[in-house]
This record gives sequence, structure tokens and C-alpha cells, in this order.
Amino acid sequence: MIYVIAVAVLVGWVFYPRKVNPKWLPKRAIVAQMTEARPLPMGVTEFNEWSERIIAGAMIPTEDKDSLTAALASMLMALGPTEDHKPDSYFIHALRKAATNEIAHAMFTQIKQKKMAEIKAEEAKAASS
Repeated sequence: MIYVIAVAVLVGWVFYPRKVNPKWLPKRAIVAQMTEARPLPMGVTEFNEWSERIIAGAMIPTEDKDSLTAALASMLMALGPTEDHKPDSYFIHALRKAATNEIAHAMFTQIKQKKMAEIKAEEAKAASS
């Protein structure tokens, strides 16, 4: 009897997926979900649910979810014309890489500006001497 209830609960969970995985779900099941090719969103509601799932999976520390959503929309538009299924892990990794690129560019720009200021200060010092 307990076995039948457990199977019914599991089957119900599989055929009627929730937005959040239960705590008891094994890690390998979550990984399988992330690597399974899923249909890409084709409506506003689907896009919002999909982007929230991807952003939550990427675990990027930010308060500006709009920029992440815009990045995801850009990634969708960059896909080829025959791609209508992609695994969530593709977008999670791409979003994390985009965030890494953004911080790397900001650090590069900061260092470049610092060096340019040092060069100008040396030139001004040489010109005044």
C-alpha cells in the first residue's frame, strides 16, 4: 500500500512538474533536468517562467534581474533558425560567462584608466620640469 502511494506521488510529480524541485529530489535528477533539451519559450508567460528558472539556476548575485533577462533574450535571438530545443544548462553557463565577461571588462577598463592617469601625470610633471 505504501509502495503504491509512493509511486503515485512520484508519477504525479513527474507528469505535473512544479516550479520548484522538492528537497528530497536527488542531485542526479536535478542535473538530468538541466541537461535535458527543452523547448524554447514561445510566449510571454513561458518566457517569464523560463527566464526565472535560468536566472535562479545561474545564481548570479545581482539585484538587477532586468539586465539578466535582457541577456537571455539576446541569447535566444542569437540562436540558429533550426534550434527550438536547448538544455537549461546551456543558458545557465552562458549567463554566468556573460557575467564573468562583464566584470572582467570593468576591471580591465578600471586598470586602463588608472594607467592612463599615471601616464598623464608623468607627462605633466615632465612638461613642468
